Amino acid sequence: MRMPEMHSISMEDYEKTRFKNANQAVYKTAMLSIARMITVSPLTEFLGFVCLGIVLYMGGKVVIENQMFFPEPSLRFWQPFFSFACARSKD
Repeated sequence: MRMPEMHSISMEDYEKTRFKNANQAVYKTAMLSIARMITVSPLTEFLGFVCLGIVLYMGGKVVIENQMFFPEPSLRFWQPFFSFACARSKD
């Protein structure tokens, strides 16, 4: 006894449409992701530079006013570095 043959020719248009729809959904998702990346990347860089500027300003202010202190014993590791950085020449 022979097995019945399957004719998939009639499903070809349906499969093409289904693939096209799925492909379009993936394309839209990828384009949204790229658009977000393009928008967010400069914003995060700008915020990074602003934060760096704030840290440098506040740290420089503390160094210039000679108000540095080391309350925690774990920070004693950095004291020689900051002492060297804060050293002023005696004229």
